[in-house]
Formats: sequence, C-alpha cells, structure tokens
Amino acid sequence: MLHVSDWARSNEFYARVLGAEVIPRGQGFAYRFGAQQLNLHGPGLSPQPLARVPVAPGGSDLCFVWDGPVSGAAAHLIRTPIEWTAKTIQSERMRVGEKRVPDVELAIR
Repeated sequence: MLHVSDWARSNEFYARVLGAEVIPRGQGFAYRFGAQQLNLHGPGLSPQPLARVPVAPGGSDLCFVWDGPVSGAAAHLIRTPIEWTAKTIQSERMRVGEKRVPDVELAIR
C-alpha cells in the first residue's frame, strides 16, 4: 500500500505529471488512469487492516510504463511545474517471452 503525507502535493503530482483523474474518497483520494485506479493511504484516513510494520511515506516504489523513449519522459517532466530529481537506470529485467529485453528506468524522487 502506498502512503502519502500531503494530499495536496500528491494530487498535484498524479494529476499534472502523470495525467490521473483525482477521485475524492472520504477524507482521502484515489487516482484513476483509464480503467485502473490507484488507492492510497494518507492524512485523515484510518484504513484497516494495516501491515504490522507500515511503510513510511516515500518508502514504496511504483512503476508506470511510458510509451516512448526515456528522453520523451524526461522532456515531459521538465515541462511540468513539479520539482523533481531523476536518474536513469539501465536494466534487463523486462521479458518478452523467454527473451530478456533491455529497458531504461527513470527514477523520480
């Protein structure tokens, strides 16, 4: 489960940078990407059940697929008003059938 510490900052990031539709849910929000929805924990919520040792805000990873080169993703981020830092990571974790395919990750903090 992802946990956010500031709904306003989170809403701005998911809407303006990732293009999500922000859905109010009680005291919190969810983010919709087409038919998929991302639910989060955050201020004002007391969800149950909880993990025995909850993950601290900023301690989770979430991956999205960018349909294009990493340079296009970086250019998109530069055009947004969101403050960010990134590093590019080369890996070969992605598989197509039995074949490993190189991919590039753009890690955003």
